[in-house]
Amino acid sequence: RVRYFAFTTFAEFAVFAVSRKIREALVESLRSGYASSEELRERIHSETLIFRLHDEGEGADSASAWVAWVGGHLVPEALGPIPLSETRNSVVVEGAEDLEALAARLSVFAAGSTSPSLPDSGMFQSIRARLGEDYETLGSAVRRDLLVFVMAQRPGLETTAAERVVRDDVAGSLQEFVAASIHSLMSRLFAAKAIENSSGGYNENQGRCLSPFSLYETRSSRVTTGIMAVSAAQGW
Repeated sequence: RVRYFAFTTFAEFAVFAVSRKIREALVESLRSGYASSEELRERIHSETLIFRLHDEGEGADSASAWVAWVGGHLVPEALGPIPLSETRNSVVVEGAEDLEALAARLSVFAAGSTSPSLPDSGMFQSIRARLGEDYETLGSAVRRDLLVFVMAQRPGLETTAAERVVRDDVAGSLQEFVAASIHSLMSRLFAAKAIENSSGGYNENQGRCLSPFSLYETRSSRVTTGIMAVSAAQGW
C-alpha cells in the first residue's frame, strides 16, 4: 500500500513513486523468485528523483524543485487509498504453509505485536483508542452498529435494553464490538485469499490436493486464535 519511497541524508532526498506499473512489477518479481529483479531495479533507478536542498537554483534537483514536488505529491488528493484491484493477489499462497503464514500476518496486523518495542501497534488498539470510553461521544453510526451488535448477541433484546447493557459496561461492550468487527473483516480477507489460491494445496497426510475452501476451513481459526492470543498477552 506504499505510494512513495524516500531516502535522505537531510541535505539530499532521493524519492520515487510506487506507481501501479511498479507495483505490478514488484509482484511479478516476487512470484518469479526475483528472476526479474534486475530489470525492476533499473526501472526504479531511472524513475528515482534526486533533490539537493543546498542547491538554491531553479534546476530540476534544486531545493525549490523539492518544495514543488512535496506540494504536488504529499497532499490528500495524491495520498488517497489504493484500490484493492492494484494490490489483490500480491502475496503468493501455494499451499498450507503459505496459508498459515498469511493467517499469522493477518492476526498480528489485527491485534498487534507482542514485542515491548511495538506497544498498541495493531488495528484493534488503533480503532479502540479513537472511540474513547464515553457512550455519549460516540458517533451516531457507531452507536447504531454497537446496539445492533449487542442485540445480535442477545436475541430478543430491544433497543432500550441493549443501550442499558452498553451503558452498564461501555469499555467492555466496545472491546467486544471492535474485536468482532475486525475478526469479521480479517475472516473475509482470509477467505478471499483462499479463493484466489486457485492452485490449492497438498495434504501430506492424505496425499491429495486440497481445494482453497478446504484450506480455508482448516486454517481460518488461526486468525481468530492469533487475535485472541495477542490480545490476551497485552491485557485487552
